[in-house]
Amino acid sequence: MEREETDIEDAPAEGPATQKEPQRQSPPEVKSDKPTPEATQPTITIQEKPDVNDFSGPPAALRLDSPAENALASNAAEIASPEADAKLSAEEATALADAEARARGYDPARYQRPVADYSTVKKQWSLFYSSRPGETAGDNPQYFNATVDDATRKVEVKP
Repeated sequence: MEREETDIEDAPAEGPATQKEPQRQSPPEVKSDKPTPEATQPTITIQEKPDVNDFSGPPAALRLDSPAENALASNAAEIASPEADAKLSAEEATALADAEARARGYDPARYQRPVADYSTVKKQWSLFYSSRPGETAGDNPQYFNATVDDATRKVEVKP
């Protein structure tokens, strides 16, 4: 087998010839009598080094020892509690719940005094009765709930 020889030009290493882009000329310099302002660097002020307590715990406005707390304490009378919207007081709601509990056979004296909690969403008082430590409630369960509707004064007792 004989090898055929052909005259093939090697491709240039630069790749195929392309048209070169015309070089861009920079705009002509405009001479002005005004001096060029010097570039200024931003001024950085360094504050006191923050304390670790600044990053841990509640924000300063919620801390007990913060000035914001003192301001909140002085304005405590102005802050409306959820109970301000209620028609009944906590004592009235508790008295109604105690009366209904007695009517259902519970003896409120055998239970710890409940804390009346008012819900502005449901417009009702909730009370949780639990038996006193070390005392059995007799035939009654160890705890029960009572709800008092603020508008109608209707009481529900649930074991």
